[in-house]
Amino acid sequence: MDCIRNWAVFLLAAASLAFGGAASAAPVKQWSVGAAPSSFTTSTNVKVTLTVTNQTPNGNSNINSLQITLPAGYTFDTGDHSVPVSTSWNGQLNWTPGGVITLSNMSPLKPQGSFTLVAYLNINTGTVGCTATAWPGAPQTMAWTGSSFSGDTFQLTSTPSTGVNANSSLAFGSLPTGTISAGTSITGTVQATSCGAPASGVTVTATMGSQSSGGTTGTNGQTGFTFSTSGLAAGTYTINATGPTGYPPISTTVTVCINGLAFTVQPSNVQAGNPDSATVKATSCSNPGTVVGGVPVTAQVYDSTGSKVGAPLTVSTDATSTDAGYGSAVFNFTAPANVGTYTIGATATNYSDATSASFKVFNGVLNCNPNPPFKFSDPNVNVTDPSVPGYAAGERGYWNKDGLACVPLLYTFTNSILTPDPITGEDNTVHLAWDTSTSQLPAFTYTMTWKTVDAANPLNPPSNTDTTTYGWPVLKRTTYVAWQTSGDGTVSGGSGPLPVYVPALTCASKDLPAPYGSLDAAIDNAQTSIVVDVPPTVPAGYPSATMPVTASPAAPFPIVIGTERMSVTGVSVAGGQYTLTVVRGDGMTTKAAHTGGVYVMSTPLPIDTDSTSPYYLQQVHMCVVNQGWMAVGIDPVTGIPQVDYFTTVYDIGDGFVKGSF
Repeated sequence: MDCIRNWAVFLLAAASLAFGGAASAAPVKQWSVGAAPSSFTTSTNVKVTLTVTNQTPNGNSNINSLQITLPAGYTFDTGDHSVPVSTSWNGQLNWTPGGVITLSNMSPLKPQGSFTLVAYLNINTGTVGCTATAWPGAPQTMAWTGSSFSGDTFQLTSTPSTGVNANSSLAFGSLPTGTISAGTSITGTVQATSCGAPASGVTVTATMGSQSSGGTTGTNGQTGFTFSTSGLAAGTYTINATGPTGYPPISTTVTVCINGLAFTVQPSNVQAGNPDSATVKATSCSNPGTVVGGVPVTAQVYDSTGSKVGAPLTVSTDATSTDAGYGSAVFNFTAPANVGTYTIGATATNYSDATSASFKVFNGVLNCNPNPPFKFSDPNVNVTDPSVPGYAAGERGYWNKDGLACVPLLYTFTNSILTPDPITGEDNTVHLAWDTSTSQLPAFTYTMTWKTVDAANPLNPPSNTDTTTYGWPVLKRTTYVAWQTSGDGTVSGGSGPLPVYVPALTCASKDLPAPYGSLDAAIDNAQTSIVVDVPPTVPAGYPSATMPVTASPAAPFPIVIGTERMSVTGVSVAGGQYTLTVVRGDGMTTKAAHTGGVYVMSTPLPIDTDSTSPYYLQQVHMCVVNQGWMAVGIDPVTGIPQVDYFTTVYDIGDGFVKGSF
């Protein structure tokens, strides 16, 4: 009985075990492989991310090894990537030229876990085409619970489907790089690809603004385009390329710059009607510093109002690389007949405009030899007799204020003595202007005969205010000189800023400036004694008639070295050299260092000592040397004696002189 009972218990237990085991059986092992992206736009060097997932819902179903095979026509890219497969998952990773990825002895991939593999692939579009390709399933692609491709096999639940994108594309090629000079054609290509391979027979249109170019792609999938930049302004321009349906449009940009024109040598000041020239260079903006030959450049002369003077000239820049003037154009022209200030403008297609520095046209030249003499007279009023109203003439000494020997000097001497002032009705001015690029401060003396007036009756002298019987009283006749200033900026009759007139100062001497000698050695800005060399150690041609130093006025007297004015307080001589004791830094000019050999100049022009003057303690540029009257006869009607009023002035600055009556 006990045996029977025991057997029944065993059978019941066995049955229980049998039923219990069936209810908790191990789940099926499952895994999947996903690929991204699912389609590619190119067929080479494609980066593919493979995601491996353990799809087993629960249980001890770890993946320890796996094998993934590439689809037909897919190969690893071993050009740019000598190791085309990588992963951050721990394990022994291998790949074969045939297209198999294996990972063994890997860290267990637990249920619902995943990791990624990165592979760089090339796709044979001739094999694959544009359709999606399914990755191989089992047995090519498998996973195991064992560590060496053994043990239980996982069931592959899904594989990716990938391929080359069937949407074709356009791409720019061979475009110029950097900045493009205006006038240079823009050439480039557009390539059409389909399924990652060059596509021929595709019509591509490229546009840049209103310009259109392009054509049908050839066997290499390319078509060329060309755009002109002639006449374009500087800036960034967009090039668009479009193809048929299925080819998304593309765009790119190019930058255009404007080439430059530059006057390398400005025209010098010139005498009216004489030939002159100007040189202009053409330079590339895309290659700075490079000059360009063969560029037609047009030049035009303009007056001070901006009006054209004469006909334009067109000359091409020199295109000979061996020529020192390469890339330049020389314009030979005739200076305008009218005195005044002019500029030259240069233009060329695809080049920025250029304007020369201003130059002046003068109506005469002062030479430096005895024949002709250093004299000038107003060319507009042909009066040569000093006793005739309207006469104006002058001369220039051999030495300038700066101590430079005389050089030929362009000048314009405007004489409007006989022209009534439009406001006051008084006789007007004379004006001497010169080429300051040749000599900044040349010294002149000139005399003007203003008009004939009645002399005062010596038997019955009128009062200073009596103007009824004998004309203008002598004491009311005054000369004014204009300083080098723009005045208050007011404009009269379009002639420009009015000069500022001040009553004339009396000069210290009637002679033009002449040098005492030259500095024996350099001096600094603190020395108070100066050693001066005198003839014959100065250059040949020195006007010895004005020398030696012993003929200088008694101390104190002024001298000028360069632009510094000094006061000489004593003179001594030893061994043919003179030592001048000087006072410097008296507020008139700034102390400065001077090199040996420069001239020590006399100066007949005074310092303005009027504390109310804007030129207080400055050396005057113009002053009256002499003024007065000379008898010219008896008025035949009134019987009153007649005199001519005249003025003689020094001028070492471009200015005006005016008589007031």
